[in-house]
Amino acid sequence: MAQRQRRENQGGSSLRGLYIGLAGVAVAGVAAIAWALSSGGGQTVTEPLDLSGLSGSELMAAAQPVAIGNANAPVEVRVFSDYTCPGCRSFSQLSKPAVMEQVEAGTARLLYYDFPLGGAGHPHSFISARASRCAVDQDRYWEYQDVLFARQDTWAYSSSAPVDELVGYAGEVGMDTGAFGQCLRSDAHAEVVSANRALAEQLGIASTPTVFVGSRSLGGNSWADPAAVRAAILREAAGS
Repeated sequence: MAQRQRRENQGGSSLRGLYIGLAGVAVAGVAAIAWALSSGGGQTVTEPLDLSGLSGSELMAAAQPVAIGNANAPVEVRVFSDYTCPGCRSFSQLSKPAVMEQVEAGTARLLYYDFPLGGAGHPHSFISARASRCAVDQDRYWEYQDVLFARQDTWAYSSSAPVDELVGYAGEVGMDTGAFGQCLRSDAHAEVVSANRALAEQLGIASTPTVFVGSRSLGGNSWADPAAVRAAILREAAGS
């Protein structure tokens, strides 16, 4: 795939196309998705799968965020994020608490999509995204996410895949490290992470973090301002 113009810490494009696309997703073709996403290796998968054979509707069906909050909340906050991205760490540490306040209040629902940028600047973005999905299996996703961002400088630019470090962080948040390590040292969740990445590219999202409140992207670096994020959620809720 040709190198895309990916830049951290900048805004994204409108999410309107995503809502239109999601409205048209059919359940037919699930068997085709399973066949196309089968990697069958059992080795530690550190790179995205090739999903070029999937149609747009199949890709939409395969891409799944990790969500928290009431499914009927009036506002959806969608985040396309990479665990090796410093800007994504800033969003998580500065603004995510403001979003979580609105989640707890029932005003917002937060949905995180994996967008592992890859390449020389982000060599471990895919395996870390897979690691976060292994944390979902043990219901420790949000705790594990916090640790990944907090320790980003320790593991994100290591010379080899930081498998031991990622497993160690699982233990810090109370996970079964044996089960977690087995998940990470396999192809588990490679399909959904790859599908999320491909969806972001199809939507024209070229940077991380890209944050949508409803159908509107937070422009500039406003995603790093908790007050701006909170205000955007409340405006969206008032409009709905």
